[in-house]
Amino acid sequence: MKSAAFQLGRLVASVVDGSLTDLVVLSGEGIGLAEAAMSEVRRGIAESRPPWASDVELDVHPMGFGAWARGAAVLAVQDFVTSAEDRRFATS
Repeated sequence: MKSAAFQLGRLVASVVDGSLTDLVVLSGEGIGLAEAAMSEVRRGIAESRPPWASDVELDVHPMGFGAWARGAAVLAVQDFVTSAEDRRFATS
């Protein structure tokens, strides 16, 4: 788990360096990893950025059932719309 959290920190550092931001919002099904080993995430960030770089603020948002349900609904709507469009073009 520590290795995965460290690698997550390295990924965050890469995103921050490429996007020039200092706030990162972490969320998703597996985000408990960041909460359980935050020190390793921060170590991964620190070791992957130049010493003069600004600090990175991490905002961790655990994903609850409501967020999961909204995501599932979006996928269902996208599938329905795409399928309907495909059927319309197939019969033309």
